[in-house]
Amino acid sequence: MDKRKVVNLEDRLPKLKEQRKSRANRRLIIYMSVFFILILFILYTQSSLSNVAKINVEGNEYTSKKEIIKASDLSTHTSFFSVDSDDVSKKIKENTQIKSASIEKAFPNKINIHVKEYDRVAYVADDGKFIPILENGEILKSNQGEDTHGDAPLLVGWNNGERLEEMIKELIKIPDSIAHSISEIEYTPTDVNKMFITLYMNDGFEVTANIEDLSKKILAYPQIVSELGPEAAGVIDFEVYDGLYDPYFKDDKKEDEAEEAEEAQ
Repeated sequence: MDKRKVVNLEDRLPKLKEQRKSRANRRLIIYMSVFFILILFILYTQSSLSNVAKINVEGNEYTSKKEIIKASDLSTHTSFFSVDSDDVSKKIKENTQIKSASIEKAFPNKINIHVKEYDRVAYVADDGKFIPILENGEILKSNQGEDTHGDAPLLVGWNNGERLEEMIKELIKIPDSIAHSISEIEYTPTDVNKMFITLYMNDGFEVTANIEDLSKKILAYPQIVSELGPEAAGVIDFEVYDGLYDPYFKDDKKEDEAEEAEEAQ
């Protein structure tokens, strides 16, 4: 005989009905919640609450935050959901000082703008004003009158536009570690050499050279200085003579001693 417990169908019906009712209530609550969330989302996106509330700018050193935001066309009247990151980036990069721009949208209404500016390879002295020159060769005429920041050498006496362009091309190729050790570059042409320049270094040395291939020759500067020692002072000549290139150091101390000896005679 089967001893398994037999459950009366009449006893099970109330429990089944209760389970179905409970599942139906849960589904109704879920549907209603989704419905109200959609309504609230639509109301939010259509109201001023969804407008951009804050714009952060990072990575700028020379270009002002105000200038970058203006170029982006973003404001507190812009809908957060209408912001196209690629489009905003393109607008910001129209500024000649900006190399790249990335846009990050932080929900619910914050925009983060990170920019990378072109490095400044030099400044041109012009009637007491300083004009920045960027690594892309751009000369920022609109920035006359600003400080040099000490971040790039000052070009002095460059009235020849063609020679200036050649000098900029060479400066762009020079490693930062060496470029930052140059204080001034003076255009000092002679009757026989229109490419002749004089560099004044931050460590007190002077360097004479030709514009062409300066970026290659100057690579030897750190090694030469280290061999001369900290007490040395004078001119390091990187000129090419009769097609031959051999760096030459003119010791100021020895020159002074020679002059004093001549005067004593």
